Amino acid sequence: MPTSFEREKAKKKKKKTKKKKKKKKKKKKKKTEYTVTEYLFWRRARWLVGIAWFTSFILSIPIAVLFHVRLVQGSSQCWIEFAEPWQWQLYMSLVALALFVIPALIISICYILIIATIWAKSKLYSVSAVPGQCEDTRRASSRGIIPKAKVKSVKMTFIIVLAFVLCWSPYIVFDLLQVYGYIPKTQNYIAVATLIQSLAPLNSAANPIIYCIFRTGNNNR
Repeated sequence: MPTSFEREKAKKKKKKTKKKKKKKKKKKKKKTEYTVTEYLFWRRARWLVGIAWFTSFILSIPIAVLFHVRLVQGSSQCWIEFAEPWQWQLYMSLVALALFVIPALIISICYILIIATIWAKSKLYSVSAVPGQCEDTRRASSRGIIPKAKVKSVKMTFIIVLAFVLCWSPYIVFDLLQVYGYIPKTQNYIAVATLIQSLAPLNSAANPIIYCIFRTGNNNR
């Protein structure tokens, strides 16, 4: 017959084995949840990238139809011609909406939502430590990680939107004034038009530089 001491030992062993099994089950659940979440995230990202490329392809079809190659001062250039002034006005108005107004609104709304999310999350970390609060949350709160991210995002958002507006607004405004007859064609017209039209592609070159500057500044800190 087993003694009382041996019985207690057996009970303790059973409890330990049960705890281990529970821990293993919890770990398995976390792993499966993580893999499912990760799969859904990448699936959504692929769909969004595919939609972006498909939309770009659809919007590029009118350009492929309307533009044609033409010799200008001995060099081949993509050129577009319309017979009537109202056609130019309609075309440039649609270009202004599609390339400047609508993207500026979408970019502004997206970044406002990002800032609002970071601002809301920062309130959770700014609350003082309470009983039962996890160590990681208390550490993040004490170090001020979220407020720093919030300030950095606000600065970067402002600069990105400002760069987009500064690069594209002269091109759009100049072309709209031109097609509506507010800018006369003079000797300096071609030089000014070339300079202004070259500003628009600078936006694509400016964005990586802005991200790099903010990332480098963050690493130096």
